[in-house]
Amino acid sequence: MDVGAPNFRFDLDTKNGLTTDVQTTREPETAELHIDSLDRYLPNMLTPNTLFAPFSYSQNVAKLAGPLYLPSNLSAANMTINNGRSLINGYFGRVALTQFMLKRNLPTIRVGANDVFSVAVASSPVGPVTASYNITIPPGYYDNALLATTLQTLLVNAGITTAFVLAPFAVGNETGSGFLIGTGNPAVYMAVVVASGLTEAQMLQRLRCLRILGFTRPVLGYPNLNNSAALDTITYYTQAAGSAPNLLSTDYIDIVSQSLTNYKDAKDANSTVNSPGAVLGRVWIVENVVNVSNTPANSINIGSRPYVVMKTWTNPNWCKWSPNQTLNSIDIRLLDMYGNEINWTSATPTEWSATLTFTE
Repeated sequence: MDVGAPNFRFDLDTKNGLTTDVQTTREPETAELHIDSLDRYLPNMLTPNTLFAPFSYSQNVAKLAGPLYLPSNLSAANMTINNGRSLINGYFGRVALTQFMLKRNLPTIRVGANDVFSVAVASSPVGPVTASYNITIPPGYYDNALLATTLQTLLVNAGITTAFVLAPFAVGNETGSGFLIGTGNPAVYMAVVVASGLTEAQMLQRLRCLRILGFTRPVLGYPNLNNSAALDTITYYTQAAGSAPNLLSTDYIDIVSQSLTNYKDAKDANSTVNSPGAVLGRVWIVENVVNVSNTPANSINIGSRPYVVMKTWTNPNWCKWSPNQTLNSIDIRLLDMYGNEINWTSATPTEWSATLTFTE
């Protein structure tokens, strides 16, 4: 061994692999961010009011007092959570909504939303019309039995003195899944109608009412088959049956967030004309529903009481996230099946909570 040779070197470490480049590895991290719609109420919102000024550093007081005393336009259906700091720390590559609980508080019938339909009375199946009535259903929670009783009373009070309405599967309508409605007089004919000359808001009000009540083409006096977009001629009847009522104002709720889907290359979409394009997930109202009334939950009458929907996604909709981007605020909108924000008022507040899962 000539240690004085100009090209001499010890290479034992090299042979044993001790000088090989080191590659550090670690398991990917997962973290959860738990969010609550009441977190939109911050302690500093209490300070203008002297009643709560001593508690201006307590978010617990803000969350409890907010729905009662603070501005009523802070809707849980369109809100932003921003408490002045990073909501979660880490170098995350994707995010998904993995759990959601909706506390739905919305009366079955609401003023100006779905409370009016019209009835035309005729002297024969082909007319002429002898009287017309607008029927306004009082607001509140209804099940099918109470709706049938209320509708019959309203028709009788309006002028169809022998009118009757039988609930689905009630005595006299044992095999019918919808309301059986009639005049109770073989010489009096009727049809549920939608008047002309209405504004869009009035038209929606009446169409929503027909949907809630399950009033289909036979109840409107139209044949089941229609080969033209033009309105068919109404055939008035002494009695007709509708389809199963739907006491829900929407069949599902889409949870939408622009901030959480900002880095997602392939945006989600709906088949509607005005697709929101930033959907985190969809909650079907009839899945995992808990009726919070004192009566047992009944799938026929979901919507007749306030209810809670809980959902956990086993295959969540992952959204791409930038590892170098901090999450300082979250915007959430809740949309109904028509793409509109779900109704929220301080009198009937719908609130929610959720879990967001972040992974590297």
